[in-house]
Order: sequence, then C-alpha cells, then structure tokens
Amino acid sequence: MKKLIAISMMIALVAGAAFAQANIGFTLDTRFSIAGSTAEGNKPQIGGSIADAYLEASGENDDGTLGGLVRLAANGQVGGTTGSTNTPAEGVGHSHSFATQVQFHRAFIWWKPIDQLKIFLGKEKNGLYSTGDPLTDWAFHQGAENYLNFHEWGYWRSVFPGNWDTFGLAFEIYPIEGLNINLVIPTGTSDWPNDVDGRTLAVEDLIYNLQLQVNYNIAGIGTVYVSYMGQGKSDYTDGNFGASFLLDGPVEGLKAQVGVSTGLYKGGAEGPLLIGLAAHYASGDFGVKFRSAFEIGYATGNAAQSTFGGYGGPIKGMGIQFNVMPWYNLGVLEARVDFGLRMVMPTVGDQRMAWHLNPYARVPIPGGRFQFGFKVAGNDTPNSIINWSIPMGLVFGF
Repeated sequence: MKKLIAISMMIALVAGAAFAQANIGFTLDTRFSIAGSTAEGNKPQIGGSIADAYLEASGENDDGTLGGLVRLAANGQVGGTTGSTNTPAEGVGHSHSFATQVQFHRAFIWWKPIDQLKIFLGKEKNGLYSTGDPLTDWAFHQGAENYLNFHEWGYWRSVFPGNWDTFGLAFEIYPIEGLNINLVIPTGTSDWPNDVDGRTLAVEDLIYNLQLQVNYNIAGIGTVYVSYMGQGKSDYTDGNFGASFLLDGPVEGLKAQVGVSTGLYKGGAEGPLLIGLAAHYASGDFGVKFRSAFEIGYATGNAAQSTFGGYGGPIKGMGIQFNVMPWYNLGVLEARVDFGLRMVMPTVGDQRMAWHLNPYARVPIPGGRFQFGFKVAGNDTPNSIINWSIPMGLVFGF
C-alpha cells in the first residue's frame, strides 16, 4: 500500500505539472456474503473479498489533442494467472482469478491530430466499442455483475458484438457528423502478465485479426451498429459479424435495440444465429429493463448446469433466454427485482430449463454506496439443486 501511495503522489505531481486538466481518484469495493444450496449435506458458507481497490489518474494537454489514463489495481479480479477459485460465499456461480501484485487494469494514450481522427494505443479493460453497452452490457445492472447480480459478459457481447478489451492500436474516424468508424489492430491479451511477456502478430495474419465497428447516429431516432470481429487465422471461422439498431428518441423514456449476429463459418461448419432484443423504459422514479436472446441452429448454452446461463458447449437445436427487471427509486434506496429464464431445446434429447430470481438494492451514501441482495437459481435437470446467496458490500471512492 505504501508503494501505491507513493506511485499515486508521483502521478499527481507529474499530471499537475504537465496537463491542463488532470484528475486522480481512488476506489475501494469490499464484499461480504452468505451462500449455500439445497444439495444434501450442504453447509452454508460465509465469505468476503476485496473486489476492487485501485488508483486512477487521467489528464490531457492544453489543446485537448493528447491525453491518457492509467488505473493501478491491487486485486485479483482484473487480471492475473496465479490461480483461480470458485467461492460459493461470493455468489452463485461466481468465479475469478487472483493476482498477487499491482497491475494495470486500464492504461492508454489517445491522440487527436485532427478533429476527424483519434488514435488510441494501450488497453481499456472496461471495453471499447461495445454495441451492447446502451442496454445489455454494463447498463443493465450498472455494476457488481456476477456478484450482486447474474450476468454473463461473454454471452451478451456475442449477441451484440463489438466490444474490445485487449491491448492494441485503434483508429477512431469521424468523417461526417453522426458517423463513427472504429478500426482495431489487437496485439495483446486480456491479462496484463501476457502483455508484459509479449504477444506478436504476424503481418501476413493481420487481416484475420482486424476488428471493425461502425455506427451511425440518426438524430432524434437512434443508432445503427455494424461490427466485424476477426478471430485470428482459423480453419473454422473467419470471425463474427453483427448488426443492430438502437431506438432512442422518438418515444420519451424508451430505448429499444434489436440485432443479429453470427459467425462467418468455413467448410460447411455450423454455428448459431443469434437474435437479440432489449428494451429499457423509465418514467420518473419507476422503470423496467428487459433483454432477450434467441439462438437458432445451435443453442450455445447448456441449462443442465447449476448456474443460470451456464454455457457448457454448443447443442444442436434452439435456445432462448431473457431477463426482466422492474426497478423503483425510493430516494433512500433503489430497489430492483431481476427474473431470468433460459430454455434449451435440442434436436436430440430433452428440453432443459434454468431460472434465477434476484431482488437487490443500492443505498446511496455521499462518496459511495451500500448494496445488498438475494440470489437464487435452479434448473429442471435430474437431481437438480437450488443455489442461493445473500451478497452485500460497501463501495467508497473519490
């Protein structure tokens, strides 16, 4: 911790001297929970962890043409390969990796040589260019996913593809008003130790790894998204393609998005066609959030697993899942109730269904918040069990 303080002071001094606009912040997220299941002989467990503990500094020059950001994280959930665990007391189906040193969670520099071009070099582990961000990614629960809530990041980002969170070089081009073109050359990985060790990309394989995300905003109507995600040189697929439309403007309080995505398969290989539909409606202190996905040709998940939305490999057939979550802001706290259902209908074998129920609340506190909830999940498989947990936590930051 002394090293972290020294580093933060150095960053603040350098930033203050070199940048016209500089910011430094600190965030700490601590967690405590009780969890168990209906399995025979199960004994409920009590546990806790430090989920996030980081220092972040950012700034830009006088002209607003060059800037950067660095986040030093001293926890095990933002990267690292020293081991893994699945701790029931941290929530149903929660898993993460533990690292033993301070790591860079976010570290990048951006440069705008002209108004129509922005160059990005580094890593934004929170993700860039996600087409699902408006409704199905972070915006659905707005934090603490997979601990306070049920959320499969990889799944929803395959339904609405475009997210990039590895190291690399990106070009953001703004040729005309409303049109954004984002071209990515990913050369790193999602874990910092691997980036430090180095990951090279053969020039001749560059075309197989490029990622392209284009969006066009129609003022007062919404945004059209098109994405291509290169997946490296493969005999199986050329990558992933997705397109969607976000309705945002014509109906007060309503945002809705519909999209389709699929792999570009080779040699007769098969994979799922994914269709996504999501909507958020808010009126005053009340609102409802909804997201859904349909898998045609192959169901990408196996509901026979104990975790809702568990993805145990492709199953030929069809799949469907959805979340619906009403919420209400009471002023002293915001209460939400998330209900989810998933069904897999294979061409051979029995239909399977999984479900979850997740009421939770956040209590705002100046400088942070207190949050707590109840998670319960089950399925209809033989000898199925119901998993439950009571997660809670305190968050502080400045």
